[in-house]
Amino acid sequence: MADLKLTWILSRIRRTAVQGEAGISDGALLERFAATGDQAAFELLVWRHQRLVFGVCRRVLHDFHDAEDALQATFLILARKSRSISKHQALAGWLYRVAYRVALSARPTRERGEAQPLEAVEEVAAPPSHDAGVEQQEVRAFVDEEVSRLPEKLRTATVLCYLEGKTVDETARQLGCPRGTVASRLARARERLRVRLTQRGLVLGGGAIAAAVTEAGSFARASDSLVSQIVRAVGLAGQGQAPAAVSARVSKLTEEVLRIMFMQKITKVAVVLIAFAGTFLLGGGVALRIYAGGAEQPAALAVADDPPQAQPAKDQVKEPAPGPLPVIVQKPVWREFTPFQDFTGRLGQLSRVDVRSPIAGFIGVTVQANTNVRKGDPLFEVVAAKPWLAAQQALTSQSQAERQHQQAKRTWLDAQKEFEAGQISTEILAAASKEYESTGAAEKKAREAAEQAGRALSRIKVPSPTDGRVPYTSGNQFVKLTGTEAPVIVQIASRDAITFRFDMDERSYLQYRRLLAKGEVQGVGSTVKTQLADEEGFPGKAVITGYDSQANASTGTIGVLCSLPDPEHILLPGMFVRVRMPVGKTSRVLEIPQECIQSDLGSYFVWVVGDKNIVERRNVKTGGLDGDMVVIKEGLRLEDRVIVRPLRPLHAGEQVRPQSK
Repeated sequence: MADLKLTWILSRIRRTAVQGEAGISDGALLERFAATGDQAAFELLVWRHQRLVFGVCRRVLHDFHDAEDALQATFLILARKSRSISKHQALAGWLYRVAYRVALSARPTRERGEAQPLEAVEEVAAPPSHDAGVEQQEVRAFVDEEVSRLPEKLRTATVLCYLEGKTVDETARQLGCPRGTVASRLARARERLRVRLTQRGLVLGGGAIAAAVTEAGSFARASDSLVSQIVRAVGLAGQGQAPAAVSARVSKLTEEVLRIMFMQKITKVAVVLIAFAGTFLLGGGVALRIYAGGAEQPAALAVADDPPQAQPAKDQVKEPAPGPLPVIVQKPVWREFTPFQDFTGRLGQLSRVDVRSPIAGFIGVTVQANTNVRKGDPLFEVVAAKPWLAAQQALTSQSQAERQHQQAKRTWLDAQKEFEAGQISTEILAAASKEYESTGAAEKKAREAAEQAGRALSRIKVPSPTDGRVPYTSGNQFVKLTGTEAPVIVQIASRDAITFRFDMDERSYLQYRRLLAKGEVQGVGSTVKTQLADEEGFPGKAVITGYDSQANASTGTIGVLCSLPDPEHILLPGMFVRVRMPVGKTSRVLEIPQECIQSDLGSYFVWVVGDKNIVERRNVKTGGLDGDMVVIKEGLRLEDRVIVRPLRPLHAGEQVRPQSK
């Protein structure tokens, strides 16, 4: 009963517990997951810390999808290491450190296609994100690196207060220590960060240090579908199954970082053992020497705390003063650009083709269900509506004439018997005979009309539009409607295409529908680009086949249905696919590299080299990403020399030495 109650509580509060309002500590949730494998507890941990982890990954990695992969790998590592984390209340600091390690490992994996040992890249500053200026990018990169190097106690307090937005009191309650202890740790962390950043050439005060850490952590959270995907992967792994919900890249990254963490742990243990052994041997040697009567201290011990200072050379030459800073410049370029949005979908069933009647009329199905057909094989016949109705009416008239003639014949035969018996007169017998002859003539005329109507029937044979299997037929019927409103007569499951769907948020859907009304997008029947797990870029092409008739009330999304060609028959239902959907007309735009873009309080600007090589700040209005380039709507001209990436922060009015890229 208690388990069901806790699960119910977790499911109700998971979206509001990101900052810990739920009252359930990280330690309790992690202990519960480690002990029982409770997915609800793990899901709440993911919801609570995904913003922190995704922020670290997004700042270190250039690509948004790479950051999503690193986010998944970080929480998969948490699931694997849940039983070995000693201080559960310091989980935020632990996740920050692991996320930074994973993101650094993902950078060489993405660039060269193979993982690089963490020791080789640990000291490399994180690359700047695309939505920040160079100066702010460097501060973010340095802050991330230095925060990850802080001791665990200082790092945990810093992460909880500055990156997760908790107060000092909330942090003290979560860590189970006095408020003054947390304040002291924060002060020590700020001082250590100030010293380390000063050594890097960034002079910041204590308040500026706190603001820099807080600003470095201001990133949007991950999507709901990605969080659900992580929890589903952990659940499958807990059941001993392969985590099919994650890509091979995420699995490889997870195993690589786990191996590195294991090797680092072994290295630390070995260093401790060696130090202990050395201390023991050194202490034994000193004791033996004292015991033997040696009065003077060993030279190595005498100078251990006072190392000799290097003496400057007498002939040292003073370096000349530096000249203007060399910078790389590049001019904007004109390129054809189509606005787009990226989504994630999942492959479904094989693509199905619905075959309807081309005209209104009677349908005669000639193919049976559950049979294979080839392109061009006849599926059904259609008789045009008017000739078929005329023939049906003629047949009805013929049937009525036949019944009337048979009835007149029986009356005439009965009249003959009654006349011979003297029961009726000659006039009555003559009337019956006349009725029999007239109905016979009417029957002959109706038969001829029916035959003529039958000869006037026009039959249309409808062939199969593709190879495939027929899972459904409607049977013989009369169809009054044509086009998309007509009923499906035969359905064919194509073996050369597979369906998939992806979800659009309400804002994107409304924007797309308004563009559709203006004629700037095509809608159903238009092409979208696709990317499978083993592909780079978006080489595939799919066709939009429809939309959901209503929004999902729980997620606030609208499903979009597509068909993806599969001529090699290698795709399977359940696989993930990324979709790049056009959301506007193709136009000629001005573009510059992403590395040129700087940001300042929500606005964007670039550094431009003007007359006499003087740096100017130019505010720009951007219009979206185009690969490694950024669309510029306002603020630049084709002849401007834009600085790509300076070696240090720049200032307006400074003179530089421009160089072409």
